[in-house]
Order: sequence, then C-alpha cells, then structure tokens
Amino acid sequence: MVGTGLAAAFRPVLCCTGTLSFLFVQMGCKPAAKTLDESEFQSLSSQSVRDSILSSVKCIIPAPPPYKWLWLGVNHKDNKLGIALMQHYMGCSGSAFNLSEKEFRNLPLAIIIRSSGSNYFSRNFFGKLHSSGQNQAGSLIGSVDESVIAKATYGNTLGNFTLKLKGSLKWKMVNSGSLIPRFEGKAKVRDNYDFNPSGSTLKNSWRGEAEARVRIAHVALPGKAFAIESDWFDFSFDFPYGNNVDDGPNEFVGTIQRGKYQGTGYSDFGKKVIWSLVYELNSGEWDKASASDKIRMVVATMLRFKSYFEGSMPLPPY
Repeated sequence: MVGTGLAAAFRPVLCCTGTLSFLFVQMGCKPAAKTLDESEFQSLSSQSVRDSILSSVKCIIPAPPPYKWLWLGVNHKDNKLGIALMQHYMGCSGSAFNLSEKEFRNLPLAIIIRSSGSNYFSRNFFGKLHSSGQNQAGSLIGSVDESVIAKATYGNTLGNFTLKLKGSLKWKMVNSGSLIPRFEGKAKVRDNYDFNPSGSTLKNSWRGEAEARVRIAHVALPGKAFAIESDWFDFSFDFPYGNNVDDGPNEFVGTIQRGKYQGTGYSDFGKKVIWSLVYELNSGEWDKASASDKIRMVVATMLRFKSYFEGSMPLPPY
C-alpha cells in the first residue's frame, strides 16, 4: 500500500554504522537495507526473548526484529505480494489492504466448485453441463451476479478468498471444435488475511499441508488480521470444464488464471522450515507442546536452517 500526502513523506529509515543501527526520520529518503549480525539471530534462543515473542504474537508488544526478519525470509524474493502482505500483518495495524489489478493478475488462480455452490458455480451444474447442437459460439448461457470461492496457488498471498463476479456466461469454441462456457465481465476481491485454523483434520482436509502451515503461523507469527479488498476490474476466464482436479465427491478445483508467478512462493529457507515444522505437527509433538514450547520449536527450526536464509533474499526495513 502506498501512502500519499505529507505524512507519507516522513518515512522511518534504518541506518547502519558498523554494527550499530539506529532509527530516524528523514523526509523523502529511500529506505536503506539493514543487515543483522549473528548475535542478533542467536539472541532468539534465550528464554526471555522467546517469552517476548509469545507476547508479540497477538501484538501486545513488538516482535524482535530478527524474528520478523526470519518470517519474511520464508517468502521467495520474487513473491512481492506475499512479502507485502506479511509485512502488513506484522505491522499490527489491522487496516485494510487494497489489492491492485496488477497484483491480482500476477497470481495463479483456481476456482473451487462445490455441491453447495449457487447457480453456475455448483458441482451439480458442472456435472450436467454439455453443449447441444443448438448452441453456437457466442450464444448466451446466462447472466452472472454472484460470489464464488477461489484460491491463489502461491504461498502467503490470498489463499481461499471470495471473488465477486458480474457479467455473462457464453459458449466459446475451442481448438477441438467443442464448446465450453466462458465468463466475461468484472471481478472484485474480498479476503481476510489471517491464520485462523479450520475445524477440519489434516488427514481428511483437501487443504492438506496448507492447513498445517496455517496452524503453525497461528501460534508463532506475530501480527493482526486485516481485510484485503480490490476495486472492480475487467476479468474473464474459461470454465475449467473437463480439465479439473477432483478433491472428493463434493468439490473440485480448476485453474482459471495462470498468472505470472511460478513455483510455490516460498524460498529454499522457507521450504525447509515449513517441511520440518509440518513433520513435527503431523508427528503429534506439536499438539503436545505448550505455546511457549511451540515458539521454541519454531525458533530452533529457523536457526537450524538459517544458512539457507542468508543467501535467500535481501530484505528492506519494515
């Protein structure tokens, strides 16, 4: 989010002299990069610092900068949106984040079709959908004015979110000579950026590892939930009819936008930390641990793989 006016011109800047860092305000100055030394990272191992992290998770007190730094490093350096959203979360303001059209179009997106879906976005509609000889390319199937569930398949961005659609559904001719439905109209995003676990079990949940990551962040990532919103913008997509991934009898997930981003959105450091913590969670050790012990497990895991973090991404001050 970019501020405007006089207030936005005064920005906090971290400046380093040798091993000392200090914070000052300078008008119109570009933020300088900050480097944390080994002692700052290792300070996270002390009980007193871990206790402060526990208090910072719900924004009671600020989290130690090295701990924030490590969490931001979970993201791949090209995951600009994931970094921006996590920074906003750790800022603890709770203010809404306005998602730009460019940020939206960069994301790989899928639509979730469920039995409980309405109108043209239900499992029942997709199951019966077919083109008869009377239909022609461009002919109208129906008008659309509803909300659907979509998800961004790129780490720490939108996850599952509400996509409001207004427009029309028409038949489109594809290379095979068959007709498929195509939506053309406008879209608007509404999401809550939080890390609240669902009530589903990990083994039976179609979210799988994503749900495990949410449960870890819920306990250990400092920050405050906020709304993500966008303006209305032009949007169109081919229905993933006949080209979907089934996730059980009640729903399936199909791609509606390839996006610019490739990969998972996580850095090598992030992947190793997440995989290790997910293993702890699935082994049952996580559920047995107290909140303080869970923080200890997260800190120890991050420090164990810190060598991957050091070369993963240079991060600006926040």
